[in-house]
Amino acid sequence: MNQTFQKIVGGVLAVTALMGLSACGSKTEDNKAEGKTYKVGIVQFVDDASLNQIEAAIETELDAKATELGVTFDYTLYNGQGDATTLNQIGAELVGKGVDLIVPIATPAVKIMQSATEDTEIPIVFSAVSDPVGAGIVDSLDAPGGRITGTSDALNTKGLLDLMLAQNPDTKTVGLLYSKSEGFLQAADRGREGLPRGQGHPLRGKDRHHHR
Repeated sequence: MNQTFQKIVGGVLAVTALMGLSACGSKTEDNKAEGKTYKVGIVQFVDDASLNQIEAAIETELDAKATELGVTFDYTLYNGQGDATTLNQIGAELVGKGVDLIVPIATPAVKIMQSATEDTEIPIVFSAVSDPVGAGIVDSLDAPGGRITGTSDALNTKGLLDLMLAQNPDTKTVGLLYSKSEGFLQAADRGREGLPRGQGHPLRGKDRHHHR
């Protein structure tokens, strides 16, 4: 999980840029922010060990950033329990509260928060999204565009296959578990495009309840 934590920390650091807390490193802007309270809604898709760790890392980073900037992040954790209706209700509640930032965890939560805030200027910093471009969340990884940014935990399919082949050159078939709700297999398949000819070991997809 260390690599994931690093990605999440990087994403949460974007909070300061999104809310103008440290614009251009200006002392004037820092002074304006000092003492303020910012309302943050953290929306977890489902109760899951890996997602719980990510959520805890986000809280830790927000607390550290609050101390550094002399501000308060008043954050509330919501759990969608894997239910779209519940997530839509959460999105409506956060918009009604006029939160300063929403941090959704996992693709389904991000998509619903994106839709719920469509007519607002509430920024979103997402995490645990395998293919944010393919999911229609951002324009590109280099230039997300708009008010939404975050971190991707995309699988490096080629790197993993290279490692498997180095360890066991006789590997013939690789099974890949994925979630249909994310288009994850398409993202993983794109990672195979750079494989040299002759290394075309088929990835056999099987739908499973994996909430990333």
